[in-house]
Amino acid sequence: MKTNLFYITIIIFLLATLNQCSTNTIKPKPAALFSYTTGAGAQITFSNQSTNATGYKWNYGDGSPQDDIPSPTHTYLNDGSYTVTLTVTGDGGTATTSQIIIISNAYVGTFNFNGLQYGGVSLSSSIENNVWITDANNSNVQLWISFIPIQSSGTFNIYNLPTGFANSLPFITIYLNGINTSGAYYSLNGGTLTKTGANSFTLNCTVAPYPANSPTYSVSASGLYPPF
Repeated sequence: MKTNLFYITIIIFLLATLNQCSTNTIKPKPAALFSYTTGAGAQITFSNQSTNATGYKWNYGDGSPQDDIPSPTHTYLNDGSYTVTLTVTGDGGTATTSQIIIISNAYVGTFNFNGLQYGGVSLSSSIENNVWITDANNSNVQLWISFIPIQSSGTFNIYNLPTGFANSLPFITIYLNGINTSGAYYSLNGGTLTKTGANSFTLNCTVAPYPANSPTYSVSASGLYPPF
């Protein structure tokens, strides 16, 4: 009787062990992999090709906030070499991969409005020699330069809307729809725009809502734009 009880105990133990093994299925480890394509300016679109992953963390290597979506788009605001790192997580653990992206002669620009910094892709049009910078984080925020000089060097005065438009002289428009301050602001007389190359510039000026001309805000900007 004791022998039978012994064998029954062994069988129960083996069955419990087998059941535990069947429920503890080994989870496949995630593998991190991505590719990318370059768009306008320094806008990079990433394609996530990772497997066995449910969580994602992108580090673009430029000090900007990380993203946690599978396949993001990111705009670099300066030329340089950037190490992009993708970290993925899944039931089977964590995996990481990195690639180096080189940004060179990118059509991008930055501008500062009332102490707030914006930046993104620069575009241009031969109609009124317009150049505009659209903020990478809010497409409703833009800086426009109308009648930008075609010279590759020199410092030029910035004018207000009526004077500039009537005489084909440089003036600035800031569109701020979508952020705390909304509406369009135009440059006042007295600012300057410096051409640092055939398609690059810096500027400093004061803007205000038109036609009230108050309150006023300081604006600075720089960028490289596509040829007209």
